[in-house]
Amino acid sequence: MSSPYISRLRQAISKASAAEDQLVLRAELAGALARYGDFDTAHAEVKSLREANTRFAANVAAWVLLAEGIISHFESLTPAALSSFRRSHAIAVSAGRSDIAAISGAWMAASEFLSGAVTAAAKHATHSILESAPDSFASLSRAHLVLADCLSCSGQVPQAQQHYSLARRFASSIGDISMQSVVLFNSSAFRVSRLSFADSIRRTPPPEEVVQVKLEVESISNLDSGLGLSSLSALVPLLSAQVSVVSKRWTDAISLYESTLPEAIAQGQDRWLAKFYAELAACYAAVDRTDDAKGAIAQSLETMGDCSDIDDRAIAHARLSTALEAIGLRERSLEHEAAMQTHRSSFETVQRKLQEELRPLLQQLPM
Repeated sequence: MSSPYISRLRQAISKASAAEDQLVLRAELAGALARYGDFDTAHAEVKSLREANTRFAANVAAWVLLAEGIISHFESLTPAALSSFRRSHAIAVSAGRSDIAAISGAWMAASEFLSGAVTAAAKHATHSILESAPDSFASLSRAHLVLADCLSCSGQVPQAQQHYSLARRFASSIGDISMQSVVLFNSSAFRVSRLSFADSIRRTPPPEEVVQVKLEVESISNLDSGLGLSSLSALVPLLSAQVSVVSKRWTDAISLYESTLPEAIAQGQDRWLAKFYAELAACYAAVDRTDDAKGAIAQSLETMGDCSDIDDRAIAHARLSTALEAIGLRERSLEHEAAMQTHRSSFETVQRKLQEELRPLLQQLPM
């Protein structure tokens, strides 16, 4: 596995003279291995660390819990890891280890964000940034990434880009190529979502921005495949599919969705399936594959209950409206048009509320 970050950790482990320092570094390595997709080795390392921590050293216990949380976070991309991060943070605070508290706090923020608790995530991220030492690049990178995602959710794009840049810079400082890939992915994913939202409600996105995001997604794909990572195996092609829809490249979008959706389902990406199937339905309808369009419409409706994000619901209903109109089902099309308008209005209200909630947090940061 080629990564300067992992190589540095292995070297530090071999040179560590104190037993506890070595155990902490091994726990950090276990978390890094999980982020690079080597879950079997990461699990085995955590098991070994638990057996080795016979003195129940607080710093080791906190790091082992942190590693367990990271493994869980990347195995399922769900907020189930939050309890491990909370326990790690509590032990670190009790032991007076602000360095461990900072990084566990950053991961708490990541889990809160996955659960949809945007303001709570921003609070943890802000506290982690304030608590981190200037050279705590791992915690700073993760915290700035979460804060950037929160700002993207609230529609504060320029501010979000500042934090994405910081997250990527800190990841680069420790040679963490996986983290750099994730930062680029998240930034591009939110941009794709904004373009899809605008396109679905018939606001023509700027052509130059569509071209730029297409190049960004290609960069992520090249970086990810070059590293041999599997963490973005389904997500990156799905971004490409959405860009293809915005670009009106129907055949390309159909090919990408048909080849990738089975893997997305296997990876538990239920919250986005209604949108993906709705987009696929619109593409089928655009190329006169009426029966396929009807099937995709049915699948979108079946999975709509799992779609938890208001903007994704707006996009899904907009695409369904387009597909139904194209295959001659005008009345049903109008129903989804009305649903889109409702979710669009709700989304814009939520964004305004988030902007108000995030403002005092941002004012705490020395930026």
